Amino acid sequence: SALIGACIAFAGVAIMFAGDLSGEGLVGNLLAFGGAIAAGIYIVGGRSRRKLLNTGAYCLIVYGFATLFLLPLAFAESGLVPASSDDWLILVAMALVAGVLGHTMYNYALGRVSAFVVSTSLLGEPILSSIMAWVILSEVPSDWTFAGAPLVFVGIILASGIRLPRRKPTGGNGSTAA
Repeated sequence: SALIGACIAFAGVAIMFAGDLSGEGLVGNLLAFGGAIAAGIYIVGGRSRRKLLNTGAYCLIVYGFATLFLLPLAFAESGLVPASSDDWLILVAMALVAGVLGHTMYNYALGRVSAFVVSTSLLGEPILSSIMAWVILSEVPSDWTFAGAPLVFVGIILASGIRLPRRKPTGGNGSTAA
């Protein structure tokens, strides 16, 4: 069932976070948890708005307001201004790939599947982030991430209702049974 899948996925995320419950890791995990709650609220709220607007119009409004209000706050709060053209390239790539492409896919999905399935699929983001950090930054994920990730993926598959193809039984002579 979908609820069992969501619980399995959530357990996988909990295992991934359990490996880093001290110091800065705890603060980061608590911030990630808060972000997950905000994402869930966004998904549920977005579902009702998506019924009224097509994906493009919805994204234009949401991304426009986010850029208008959050970008100046981010730079003012952190004092962070990319120093080099490479830093700007990375910042723009993150904004376009993760922000625009990733969130547009979620917003598109909101018009096609339940908010429950979309929000459960968000639990895959820490895994994809870990893989990207491994490939791009050579930051090897923790053993806890390797332990929890399969549960997250299995849970997402169960929650989404995807039916995996079953192999047809074969007879002893290698022919397919009728």
